[in-house]
Amino acid sequence: LTSSRKQAIFDLWNGVNHTVNDGDYGRMTLYLSRSTNSGDQPFALTLRSGSTGFNNLALGSSQASSSIMDGAWHHYAVTIQSASGDSLKAELFIDGDLDYATVSAGNYIPEIPIKASGLNACLGSLITASLDHLNTRVGDGKLSASMDDFRFWKVARTPEQISQTWNIPIGGGTNKHDSNKDLGLYFKFNEGVTGVSATDAKVLDYSGRIANGEWTGYASGSRKTTSAFVESG
Repeated sequence: LTSSRKQAIFDLWNGVNHTVNDGDYGRMTLYLSRSTNSGDQPFALTLRSGSTGFNNLALGSSQASSSIMDGAWHHYAVTIQSASGDSLKAELFIDGDLDYATVSAGNYIPEIPIKASGLNACLGSLITASLDHLNTRVGDGKLSASMDDFRFWKVARTPEQISQTWNIPIGGGTNKHDSNKDLGLYFKFNEGVTGVSATDAKVLDYSGRIANGEWTGYASGSRKTTSAFVESG
């Protein structure tokens, strides 16, 4: 992947400049390749905690490439968890089914350091300069796609859990109750439209933790109030 071919789907960062303090740097970025030719692996994952981690771990099969280009709505889920020894396993699921799995050996990654600024993220663009191209900045790598639903879990979901909930809305959780307590963030982009841009630019968090987002560049018509779950069914 090159900078001209990358689109950022999700970019999480702990606010530490890795060129100043590499030991406390924390980052997780999921990219989409702008070239989805047959045989290409369309997703790339970067995960770093301090100086440990990897850049641009390729994910996806030819089926994944085809699904991105077919003009239909699809659900994509990526899980990351420790495998045997000092290694990590990343898996990609499409519409509830496992599409691709890979093990990155020798890449056990400790917990990302949490600083005073906390963990912040962007959907659909970079939140700061990428490790590959330091001249990039927040807002670069814009995603050319529509997004209906976004869920960030604090633990890896099992294949059974993904299969059972990929095409339905789910309830939020809280820190004190068992119902979906591992759901860290849940955005829906089909809430009602008030017609007031300052209000409609707020993206509500349905996880139960009220980590609402701000839609940068929101314009009238950006939202669609119907659900892809219903339309694709």
